[in-house]
Amino acid sequence: MPEQKYRIHEVADRLHISSQSIRNYEKRGLFPPPRMDARGWRYYTEDDINKLIAFYHPPPGTRVSA
Repeated sequence: MPEQKYRIHEVADRLHISSQSIRNYEKRGLFPPPRMDARGWRYYTEDDINKLIAFYHPPPGTRVSA
């Protein structure tokens, strides 16, 4: 079964954050650069989304410094 691919706006909507926030995390090196499709568009997998969730919504009691 092929892996589901999501566009940046789909991920942003799902996480209730802006697409620009995701781009900013990538630019600052806080999140790995996305894969690109043949058109040069970013795409994300479920694994990528789970990593973003863990980054953006850390477990209670976890200290995060920017």
